[in-house]
Amino acid sequence: MQIAQTKSFLDLLRKERGYDYLQTCLKEMSCIDWLDFCAKMYRRNKKATTALICCRAMCYLNEGYKTANAGKALCDDLRLIINKQDTKKALELPDDFVNYCEVDNQLLAGATSVHVRAIKRVQKYAGVKIDSDDFADKVFMSKTTAANEELPKDEEIRQIPNYATPRMRAAIMLMCNSGLGRSETIRL
Repeated sequence: MQIAQTKSFLDLLRKERGYDYLQTCLKEMSCIDWLDFCAKMYRRNKKATTALICCRAMCYLNEGYKTANAGKALCDDLRLIINKQDTKKALELPDDFVNYCEVDNQLLAGATSVHVRAIKRVQKYAGVKIDSDDFADKVFMSKTTAANEELPKDEEIRQIPNYATPRMRAAIMLMCNSGLGRSETIRL
């Protein structure tokens, strides 16, 4: 990537939340060209957030790896995986990450799956070829649990307008009395 493009891309990343994750990846996982990776993700999706989600996922993976391996850095194993194309070890990383998230309650199941897909995307960029069937067999994703839906009581619902601002109270009363939806009320 040219220097001018790199500077403008970094300026764009600075505006996004999570720029610190990219900095951590640049320092602690230098075996991957993070700037090139982020630029390719940006060109594909036209969003810097996709690249930053991958950086955040790799930082979480690095944190879990350090916890499990007594402070050992992930970069050494990541470099071996990339150089030797070790798919077995490449599949162990996201599986260990899922276990780390489940045991330490770091992320919810949905967020964990987003981060595992991001880790897989980084490995794919690094040239590690992982078969989808192997990934499904070796990486045991946590299941999302159904939300415990408890509906509020009628008295609680009736109290909502009392605590709302005058503008919100007017909107609530209009929706209740007319049957209009939220977007219709906002447009009004």
